[in-house]
Amino acid sequence: MAQETTVSGATERRDSAGVPTDLAAADMTDSTRDELASHLVDRLSLWSGAAGLIPVPLVDMAAVGGVQLHMLRRLSEIYEFHFPKIGANRSLPAWSEQ
Repeated sequence: MAQETTVSGATERRDSAGVPTDLAAADMTDSTRDELASHLVDRLSLWSGAAGLIPVPLVDMAAVGGVQLHMLRRLSEIYEFHFPKIGANRSLPAWSEQ
């Protein structure tokens, strides 16, 4: 995780995708959330594409799945949607049916 000093002098922690890790829900507007989510998806889609280039079949599937799971968790934090930590694999098909 990287730390960045803002204009006000406060230290802001960011994850590997450049998205702040301590998201204050009260300070975020819809446009801010959309901008953060768009940046997150753009950045992690590059990581997912790079993970797909791994020549070992099961290893690349695990790497791409891990990046996508990380993206879902971060998006759920941005949009304040409950993402279960246990049993996430069982909840994904349920989301696609809605």
